[in-house]
Amino acid sequence: GGDADGAVCKVGRCVPGGVAVRNMVEKILKTYGATTTLIRQDGETLALKALLQPRKALSQRNAIRRISPLGEIQGDTYLFICSVDCGASVGDLLVQKEGIRYELRQVEKVMYKEDPIYLWGLCVQKGRDNAWDGQ
Repeated sequence: GGDADGAVCKVGRCVPGGVAVRNMVEKILKTYGATTTLIRQDGETLALKALLQPRKALSQRNAIRRISPLGEIQGDTYLFICSVDCGASVGDLLVQKEGIRYELRQVEKVMYKEDPIYLWGLCVQKGRDNAWDGQ
């Protein structure tokens, strides 16, 4: 590859370039990700590995409401990380093998220079009372 594949080195530490970072993230997802099904709004399904965790760290440390430029982030949200190749978008569902469904409410690409590395975002569990369900 070109410049996007080059390593970034600071104080004796090197972070590999875009393709290498993406491959590293894919390996982490394959090893530690939960088996999940992405259901797109058009009904198409895709099996994938994703990391899905309750978003609690900030709420434990900061007992006040958190307002982002996108609006208030509710305390009952989950963080997800998945492969950029899956093409997930807002409104899609992630379904864990136990049948628990999560609706994607925010999806963003994490980039290294011009290279997309992975998708991250916020989702809410379907079927539970939460402030976003009223929207």
